[in-house]
Amino acid sequence: MENRITVFVPSYNRADYLPILFKSLAIQDYKQFKVLLIDDGSTDNTKEVVKEWKNKEQFDIRYIYQENGGKHNAYNRAIEEVDTELFVEIDSDDYFLPTALSEIIKAWDGCAKETIGNIQFLCRYEDGQLIGGEFVKEISNNFEIRRIDKVRGDKIMAYDASKLKEFSFPKDIKGEFVMESILHNRVSSKYKVKCVNEVIAVKDYLEGGITSSLKKETKPRVQSFAVLYNEYNYFKLTLGKYLFYNSKYVKNSLLAKKSIKEIFKNAINRKAIFIISFVHGYLAYLAKRIKK
Repeated sequence: MENRITVFVPSYNRADYLPILFKSLAIQDYKQFKVLLIDDGSTDNTKEVVKEWKNKEQFDIRYIYQENGGKHNAYNRAIEEVDTELFVEIDSDDYFLPTALSEIIKAWDGCAKETIGNIQFLCRYEDGQLIGGEFVKEISNNFEIRRIDKVRGDKIMAYDASKLKEFSFPKDIKGEFVMESILHNRVSSKYKVKCVNEVIAVKDYLEGGITSSLKKETKPRVQSFAVLYNEYNYFKLTLGKYLFYNSKYVKNSLLAKKSIKEIFKNAINRKAIFIISFVHGYLAYLAKRIKK
């Protein structure tokens, strides 16, 4: 039977932990899937570990090596390469529960496919504790989930691959971690999210992994935040939130060394009151510069 799901695994020096994930894939009760592993410049034996599992022929694995460019670049490459109906990403130091992929198929086959861009599921820690909170609504968008309903914690995202191909992470951000919420919001600006309060994966946040490294990240992500706050304008905002988020957009754009001309040109929603956000953001920028 034809594979319906691509499991995307971004990996950087995680050879010691990949077998845990691969073992979880080998025991899935749904078998019509393939694995796309993007190796983001690993210097360990990741390639050999993948080759060993390919030889076992328990599932289809495609391995792609690229120079280290960050998870967002690996994600963009995976979006280009996916050729199945569905696309789900899982970090290389996490793993799926045995029914994970069948839960994804069940949720996808039971939804209004023309309007749904992705389905979000829950995940937990090794000790069984839920990561973050449960979803409030069954059908929503990423902005409402995170900013209105205040649902916290990592989730597992399963995308309609054909819709996902319309979007990507920003390609011009250099030297900082690019937040995944940027991509999730971009897809949500056009398509709905189906929310499923089912745990399908376990996250360990192991030392040296993508998520644990992010928690230690001290370098300001001003370029990413500028994009994030600006693109909140794709969603319905109250006046207060409009002023707040656009002020943040201006402040982070200035910290990212964008010119005033660029800030106005790139602003998605330049209402007459944008000038208020600009002034507030500019003053916040000056205050931060003075503190330094």
